[in-house]
Amino acid sequence: MTHCGKCIFASGSPFAPVNGRRPGQANNSYIFPGVCLSIVGAKIQPVAEEDFIIAAETLAKSVEQSDLDAGCIFPSLAKIRSVSYNIACEVARNAYKQGRVRLTDEKGNKIREEDLEAAILKMASYPEPPK
Repeated sequence: MTHCGKCIFASGSPFAPVNGRRPGQANNSYIFPGVCLSIVGAKIQPVAEEDFIIAAETLAKSVEQSDLDAGCIFPSLAKIRSVSYNIACEVARNAYKQGRVRLTDEKGNKIREEDLEAAILKMASYPEPPK
């Protein structure tokens, strides 16, 4: 998207700064960790294209005004654990509604939707839980 010589840019690969601005890296920094955490934490099968759309929407909602004021279109990497956790929870909730969550409780019963966040948090708690 360009307009009057300006653009909003994010990449899948790292780029050197351009005109003093460091391009954002979306997939490796936020999308993959969040989606992978949901897949492993909730045992999602199969993985759907929609999972990545949910992840992108959740990432966009995580951007704060202070990020935008600093010229960033992503949250600070200092927040990667909490952003990844939030992405994982949203992806898992959507997958649960579609019947793609295979996680079971200790008795072998399908996990309840309200227990998804705790299961993902348990998986995300190494070495410390997200804030």
